[in-house]
Amino acid sequence: MNGLRLAIIVSMLIIAAGTQSARGAGNSETSALPLGSFAIERGWHDVVFPLAQTTTGPAPMSLVLIAAQPFVEAVRPAPLVGDDDYDPYAPPKPGRQVEASMKFDIGGRELPEWGLSSRRTAYVISYDTLKRNPSFAVDHFSLRVELRSEAEAVAVTVLAMPDFMTVVKGAVAGYEGPLDGLVSSVESTELKDYFGALRHEISGEIAPAYAAYGRLAASSDAPLGRLARRGLRMIEYLNRPHKLSGNIMEHYRWGLYLQCAGLASAAFSEFDETRVIDPSHVESQYRGGETRERTGGDLLEVVQYLNRTAEMSYVESPSVWNAVVVIVKSRGAKTLDEAELIRVKDQFTVLDRVLCAASRGCFRLNFTFFEVDQEDAGTMTRHLGRVTGPSDDFVQARGWFDVVFCVRPRIEGENREQVDIGFTDVGPNGAGIASFYHDSSFTAHMRSMYTLLYSAAAEAGQTAGWPDPAGALACGFQPMRFASSAFRSAMRYELFPGDFRRLCAADEATPATYLKLWSIQGPIPTTPRGPGATADTDWIESSEAKSTPIVSVSDFIDLAARFPDAGAATVKATNWVFSPQRQSVWIRLGRNDRATLSINGRRVIAAPSIVGGKFEGRDLVNTAFTRETLEEGWNEFELVVSSRPSEKNRGWGFSVSVVSDQKTPIPGLACVFERPVKDVVPRQVPPSSGIHYKWSDVKDDPRRLLPKLTARELRDLAGAEVAIRTTGADASYVAIELTGRKADANYRPVADYLNDGVRDFVLNNILDWSRENFAMIRCGSPDAPRDLLLVRPEAMEAATVILRESSSAKQRFADAGAADRVLGWIEVPSLGCVFVMDVCLGDAGRPLPVDEEDILSPFGKFIPNSWDEFMVGPPAAPVG
Repeated sequence: MNGLRLAIIVSMLIIAAGTQSARGAGNSETSALPLGSFAIERGWHDVVFPLAQTTTGPAPMSLVLIAAQPFVEAVRPAPLVGDDDYDPYAPPKPGRQVEASMKFDIGGRELPEWGLSSRRTAYVISYDTLKRNPSFAVDHFSLRVELRSEAEAVAVTVLAMPDFMTVVKGAVAGYEGPLDGLVSSVESTELKDYFGALRHEISGEIAPAYAAYGRLAASSDAPLGRLARRGLRMIEYLNRPHKLSGNIMEHYRWGLYLQCAGLASAAFSEFDETRVIDPSHVESQYRGGETRERTGGDLLEVVQYLNRTAEMSYVESPSVWNAVVVIVKSRGAKTLDEAELIRVKDQFTVLDRVLCAASRGCFRLNFTFFEVDQEDAGTMTRHLGRVTGPSDDFVQARGWFDVVFCVRPRIEGENREQVDIGFTDVGPNGAGIASFYHDSSFTAHMRSMYTLLYSAAAEAGQTAGWPDPAGALACGFQPMRFASSAFRSAMRYELFPGDFRRLCAADEATPATYLKLWSIQGPIPTTPRGPGATADTDWIESSEAKSTPIVSVSDFIDLAARFPDAGAATVKATNWVFSPQRQSVWIRLGRNDRATLSINGRRVIAAPSIVGGKFEGRDLVNTAFTRETLEEGWNEFELVVSSRPSEKNRGWGFSVSVVSDQKTPIPGLACVFERPVKDVVPRQVPPSSGIHYKWSDVKDDPRRLLPKLTARELRDLAGAEVAIRTTGADASYVAIELTGRKADANYRPVADYLNDGVRDFVLNNILDWSRENFAMIRCGSPDAPRDLLLVRPEAMEAATVILRESSSAKQRFADAGAADRVLGWIEVPSLGCVFVMDVCLGDAGRPLPVDEEDILSPFGKFIPNSWDEFMVGPPAAPVG
């Protein structure tokens, strides 16, 4: 997309405030979130600051203002007549700092005065005060400020910080005023030391800050110790060696480390440096954009990063959904003007770029815009009482469009964030549908798109390991700034190119592409299941199941007509499809009711019954989709179809269409119902547990190419009885428990976790979904320990690039790097999945790290930018 055009588009959208550096760790209890830098002018003024946002609203953090005495420009004397030494181009002389103080009035209540000094100092406004402010409802904080100074204005940086709520208790928990005052108010020696260290860090006095944080790092007050270690990491980064290196991997490793540690501003600097050195480094382009967003970057700036990511993420045959955007121009008393119409269309243009970037170029939207002058009964209808949109005859042929977006003017009193979503079988003539208002936030667009993607995968039974639309809000490096960012992160990190390749919502029928020769076994009686049950049962061989070859004259094979008295029953249909070459194809399944399809022994579709929609019980082609690779030769297709007799649903049958990546007939494709004598493609062997996989070999489709691990497989890996615990009613987590194992520094029984305030941020066997990216369980013998590392998908890049292992790992694993030791994945219902790696994080007899950040290191082997680079590079060094 043209850069100027993109700038124009985004400038019409919501622009957030700019900001300075950010500090923090990767969860809302320890992250400091930047809100911007503002100029406060002399005298009294009404000021409005933005509040820090998370996916659920304003972050529960205090507001912290940081400033130093302002400078005034030095007056330059006028030139004297005949002064030959006067240089009009000489740089201006530095100004001088002048005294300044600020007073605050919040709703008639005066806060303590803030006297500025030559170094930066901080001022704290409590979260309770923020909540009571009238502007809190619109995510802002308003107050009156007076600057008393000779200077015209002073620059103030604003942060949201949890420190004052995380560790401050008792009477001073709601403290407001200069940070110096809090240091003198708290009674605890450790708290005095901590806030004293914070004061030193803010003022730029690094040595005393580092010393104080070091003393507090092992505090028995766990949250305080974690905050102190956060401070140490930031200072260690600021004092790192080789700051001016032009080596891509050096900057990239630092970026990964800092992002996992929650130091978003520093991470942005490193990712941005990487993409400047090499603009084709796609991962740094994307991560630079997301870290800039978290540090308060405006939308124009962030989307530029995502746009560059999209432009460089070329995929030969991406999944493309055809989408029509129906814009209602007038509704009730509201009529959209030209600027509002442009903004609506531009939102969708940006949506396509964001989706392309998040999917690594694997998914695109092809938009058609259609304007409707007036909303009335003749133009809009309520589909199944769920979603407003154009009537069914708007889409003349089923499959023309994958999705219909309906945008309507919002009338006063309606919630701008409301979005109604219905998938295929709900929208016009079978298209998916989403309806929202003209001024909806970008979150509404991303929520609708993720829900539609999830629904498409569910139609094919391919959502195992996916976060559901609610669980997607917990995706990405927390805390997220917007809910739209979380949905984008779910697409980027939790979904993979293989997932996007297989996604389709609707397709037109393509003549001469339907398989009509089948060998039918059955029917055999089955026990009816619930209407929404997934088709996850295997065919049970029966001597009573007769085999009947059929040659169908129609695309859809009507089993109800062939077996009218079958009742609740199941059949298996088998054939062999000849492919003249190895090639990628689309498989389009029609079914009534549940159906599973396997190709060469690998299950590729497990489609549940279609219930509760317009087409329930209809014999329709093209209702579930996947894209697969046919091998050269005869490929075995095996389909299991179950009936669900009911008053609504009397049909029963299936269809299978095979088309090219371009949805056209495939030359040379053939089909038979008897097993050929030769050139039959071998049945695929599922991935085995207990062996190491290279992440580079599986990362495009890891949930298919890696084994799914259950307690049985983990028992074999750990050498002891294992239980996998996942998300409970009171917490979101995944944990591995070893039978009989007692609690220690790196092991915690789940019962203790659930009964202890539902908090965990220690590197142990529990991965707290809101606070952590890693968990580990130590097994093996005491003399040769082995660690199973659980990794959330968003942290897999860090785990495979910058994992710090013990000195014995190299010998133990025969020089195989951590990236070559992936074992499989564990499903976490609703939230997605975690990957399991075989690692060694510490030598025998030595304590394991407390913080997960300490299993990562930004230092590593020097890798040249290019093959012919002659630089030797900096030496490896330990953190700290």
